[in-house]
Amino acid sequence: ITHGEMLNFIIEAAGSCRTIEQAFSLINKQRGKCIFASHPKHGDKICLDPFELICGKKIEGSWGGMSNPESLVKKIAKNNKNAELSELVANSYDLQQINQAMQDLQAQKVLRAI
Repeated sequence: ITHGEMLNFIIEAAGSCRTIEQAFSLINKQRGKCIFASHPKHGDKICLDPFELICGKKIEGSWGGMSNPESLVKKIAKNNKNAELSELVANSYDLQQINQAMQDLQAQKVLRAI
């Protein structure tokens, strides 16, 4: 993506209304789609310009994903020929290493732990 270029698809996962609004602002007006796979605090509101919806932008939420992560990553990579799957994968931990993963996140040794 270059400066000023808009995206066709964004998945927001930070859980903040501000980041959902920001993600929505970065998608293409005619065909952009924003999915927020996060859970902002109950009762919080997002603010969107209705004109952007009229132009064709789409936004939707995801309750628990209802998808297969393996097929979703493959679909994203297929849609973006330049995608490197290794860039989508973060530090991986076995379930028995859950405490280490949490410690690494807290110490900011990793950005994403899977």
